[in-house]
Amino acid sequence: SSFSVSRLGSQSDINCGEMLVLDKIKFHDNSIKFKGMIAANRTLFILFNYMKEHPKSTLNLYGHTDIFGSEEFNMELSKARVVKIQRWLSMYGIKQHRINYEWYGPKKPLDPNGNPINRRVEIKVNCGD
Repeated sequence: SSFSVSRLGSQSDINCGEMLVLDKIKFHDNSIKFKGMIAANRTLFILFNYMKEHPKSTLNLYGHTDIFGSEEFNMELSKARVVKIQRWLSMYGIKQHRINYEWYGPKKPLDPNGNPINRRVEIKVNCGD
C-alpha cells in the first residue's frame, strides 16, 4: 500500500521511540480473536524476546479500529485488543507495568477512506536507558 508505515517483521526493526505497525496481527471483524494465529504469535514472540533481552525497555501499545460502525463500540474494541496483547506478553513473563496502552478506536485512521489498514495495533518501544 502507499501508506508509509514502518512494520514489525523482525527484532532488528525495533528502534527506540519509533512507531511500528504490527501488521501481522490481524483480528476477526468486531472481535479480539486473532485472524492468522501463526503470524500473530510470531510477531508477539518477536516483541516478547526483545523485552526479555532488554529488561529496562517498556512498550506502548496503540489500538485502532476501522472507521465504520459505532464509535463507542470501536473505542471498546480497540481497548480490548491492546489489553489482549498486554495480557499475552505478561502471561509469558513480561511484567504488566512495562506495557502501557492507549486506544483510539476510529479517531486516527491512516486512510480516511476506510482502508483495512486502519484496523491496526501500533507499538513504540522505549529503551529506558
